[in-house]
Amino acid sequence: MRGIIWQTKRFEYEDESKSEKPQGIEKLSELSKGRKIFTDVVCIWLCIEKGDKDDYLNSLFLRFYDLNQEFYKSKKVLILPFAHMSNNLEEPAIAKEILDKAIKIFNQKGMPAERASFGTHKSVLWEIGGSIAEASYFEFPHQIRKPPVAGKSDF
Repeated sequence: MRGIIWQTKRFEYEDESKSEKPQGIEKLSELSKGRKIFTDVVCIWLCIEKGDKDDYLNSLFLRFYDLNQEFYKSKKVLILPFAHMSNNLEEPAIAKEILDKAIKIFNQKGMPAERASFGTHKSVLWEIGGSIAEASYFEFPHQIRKPPVAGKSDF
């Protein structure tokens, strides 16, 4: 599981067309009509990968919660399916189920959340400020990488 958390002043999206890839997504696509507009919302662009576990959703909530307490002070969340961050995507039906579980967890923990349409290509318009921690990338499980050592090579 990986994604980016963005604090936005305003976020808008409109479905343009249904996705055709990966295989099996067509029957799950939710093409909605009209432009959806949100103000002062934290957007979580979420990519579900093969092998992702439900406990990653708790880690995601804690990551959001910490950022929200210290920086964002938001009262709502929009989770956006975002398959473009991985070439190891989960099957569409399972990915959609995990996204819906994320919404349920956020709502159960007192943070109003909703999900953008699944399986569609969207046009988006967003306004972001210039504050600290405005964007935060995450991966679960955390990938610890050793920094490169000057003058050394893996080759």
